[in-house]
Amino acid sequence: MTDDTTASADPSLADDPALPDDLTHRRRVDDGPPSEAVVETLADALDRDPLDLPPLNDVLDPDALDALFADTPGGTVREGAFVFECCGCTVAVLGSDEVGVHVAD
Repeated sequence: MTDDTTASADPSLADDPALPDDLTHRRRVDDGPPSEAVVETLADALDRDPLDLPPLNDVLDPDALDALFADTPGGTVREGAFVFECCGCTVAVLGSDEVGVHVAD
């Protein structure tokens, strides 16, 4: 995975009122599952080691999150967004290729 703070969400999701418009930290999901990108992006946003964060499965099932955005058996990339709260932050998984975090004030 690579850190990419200049990446933008899928344009089809950009106008969705359910998504936070002030995601301060973003990461492309290049390699690995979205759940790993969530932990790494949260750790970056909070300036903490990923191992110092509470387990993600205290908030949601990481395997279910990964399955939600896994390619279909036919190889089609899944679209959509999933937004949740974790560690005092709003986390948005945007399609299968980006995670964004907004740190609450």
